[in-house]
Amino acid sequence: MFGGLDLYQDYLCQPLGKDAKGDCLWKRIDNSNIHFIILDLEWDLSLYTPEQREWLVRQLESIPKDDWCIVMSHTFYYCSGSKMEGWIWYDNPGTIEKLVPLFEQYDVDLVLSGHKHHTEFLQKNGVNYAVVGSFGGPLNPERDYVSPASVWYKAEAYGFLDVIIENNLANVIFRDPDGKELFKTTITPR
Repeated sequence: MFGGLDLYQDYLCQPLGKDAKGDCLWKRIDNSNIHFIILDLEWDLSLYTPEQREWLVRQLESIPKDDWCIVMSHTFYYCSGSKMEGWIWYDNPGTIEKLVPLFEQYDVDLVLSGHKHHTEFLQKNGVNYAVVGSFGGPLNPERDYVSPASVWYKAEAYGFLDVIIENNLANVIFRDPDGKELFKTTITPR
């Protein structure tokens, strides 16, 4: 839709390399004790196949408990938002039901997502969530619904996220387009 898949494949479907596992749209990338799991979830669970679930569980089971585990997808899990045109654009019941229990069971440290065009940091049952959908698309209006997991929220402003990991600490820093710090928190591996 809107050429996103073509752009994704052009820029991110390069050869996986010796440390990567998976396929073009869902894969794992390891960098020392930091493990990135990228899921193929654009809008909801419509692309979440039994094969992707089996693969995800195998990856999560194989990551040492003391290592960093960061999951990335387009769609969100916990998130503040609004109801628009009959659709609920907050706390996604499907992803919360099917994926969040795996994040909690396998000690995922940080879940990065977009889809919602705002920035937000959330925490629930020891898992940290960052919604970073403010790169350049039309921004969402101020939220009507506040997720109980919400720690910090910013609407109607563009920006990006820095995650700086040093040993057993990670600084999670939301920034405006000029790099000015908007919110910062420090997390540790679960």
